[in-house]
Amino acid sequence: MRLSDAALYLVGSRSAILRIAGSRWSLVIGILLVLSASLARNYDGAYLAEEWTVLLHGVTVSVANAFILYALMYVLVRIRKGVAPPFFAGYLSFLGLFWMTSPMAWVYAVPYERWLEPVDAIRANLNTLAFISIWRVALMTRVLSVIFNARWWPTLFFVLLFSDVAVIIGATMMPAPLIDIMGGLQHTPQDQLLSNANMLTKIYGMLSLPVWLIGSAIGLAHLRGAWQVESPRWGQPPRSMLAAAVICLLGWIGPLMYAQPEQRNRSNVERLLRSGHVPEGPRMMSSISREAFPPIWDPPPRIGYGEQSPTLETVAAAIMAEPQAPWVVSLFLDKSKQRFIHRGEINWDYYANGVINQLINSEFNVIEPVRLRMHLKFDASLRPEDRAHIERTIEFLEQKAREDATQGPN
Repeated sequence: MRLSDAALYLVGSRSAILRIAGSRWSLVIGILLVLSASLARNYDGAYLAEEWTVLLHGVTVSVANAFILYALMYVLVRIRKGVAPPFFAGYLSFLGLFWMTSPMAWVYAVPYERWLEPVDAIRANLNTLAFISIWRVALMTRVLSVIFNARWWPTLFFVLLFSDVAVIIGATMMPAPLIDIMGGLQHTPQDQLLSNANMLTKIYGMLSLPVWLIGSAIGLAHLRGAWQVESPRWGQPPRSMLAAAVICLLGWIGPLMYAQPEQRNRSNVERLLRSGHVPEGPRMMSSISREAFPPIWDPPPRIGYGEQSPTLETVAAAIMAEPQAPWVVSLFLDKSKQRFIHRGEINWDYYANGVINQLINSEFNVIEPVRLRMHLKFDASLRPEDRAHIERTIEFLEQKAREDATQGPN
C-alpha cells in the first residue's frame, strides 16, 4: 500500500482497491480511520469522558454492515458458480476496504450549527448525509465489482438493496420527533424538519424496496464473478500510511478541546434533570451563559420526542422557587407552550403573538397551576385579558383540587 492509495481509493481506482485488499495492514489503518471518523461525528455531539461508548458504534456497525454486504455478494457469486475466496479471508479483505471509506465521514465534523440558523444547519447536515451516502454506495459498488470482477450494474442493485434495508432499519430505530401529519403537535421548526426527514426516509425506503428487489433478481441472472485479490499478506508495514492515520486521529485533539467543555455542561445539566435533581438543573444553567452550551441544544424534557421526564411541573416549580437567568426561563416557557399544544391542554395560537386564546375544560386535570403561575410571572407576551383568563383558570384548578381532596378516593 502507498500513501496515495488512500485518496485514489476514495475515487474508485482499481489498482488502489486491489492493493488495499491485498494488504492486511488495511485493517490496522482502517480501524484508526474509523476511530477518527467517530471523533468527527461526536466531538461536538457527546461528552466523551462519560459517553465514550459512542466511539465504538462506528466499529461495531461497520463490522456488521461489512459482513452482511460481503456475505450477500459472496452467496450470490457462489449461486452463479463464480470463483469465490475462502469466506473469512475474503471478508477480512473487504472489511479493510470498508474501513478505508472512513475519511468520508470527516465532513460530518463541519460545524454548520455555529454558522447557520438551527433549521438551516439541520438541513445542511441532512444534505451532507445524503451526499456521503450516495458517494459510499457508488464506491462500494465499484469495490465489489473490482474484487469480484463483476459487472457494475448488477452489483449496484445488490448494494442498493442492502443500503435500503439498512436505512429503513436505522430510521426506525433512531430517536426522532413524533410524526405530525396533521400539524396538531406544532413542532418547533427544527423538530418538524427532523420528523419529516425521518418519515420520508422510511416512506421512500419502503416504496423503493421492490425496485431494488426486482433489479437484484434481474442482476443475479447476469452476474459473473471471480475473486481478483491475490493471497492477502501482512508484509512490510506501510509506515507513511500508518503515520498519516495516527496523525488523522491525533488531529482531533484541538476540536475536542474546543467543543468538549460545552458537551460537559450539557451532560451535567441533563444528568441532573433526569436523575431527579431538577432544581439543580436550571440553577446550573443560570450560573453560566447560554454560549457555554452547544449551539443547538434541547434540554429535557424534549417535547417533540414525547419525553415525560422531568415533568415540566417540577421544572416550573424550580424556576418559581429562585431567580433564574432570563434565557433559562424563556427556554422552559417555550417548552411549556409546546407541551400545552401536544397534550391539547391549551390551544396556544402562535398566529396571535403566542398568547392563550382558549382553555379546554376536558383537559384541566392534566395542568398543574404552577406552570400557569410561571407564565403569569414571566411571560411578557400575555395580554391583560389573557392574564385574567389564566388567573380564573388557576382558581378553577385549585377549587377542583380541593373538591377532589374533600371527596377522597371512590
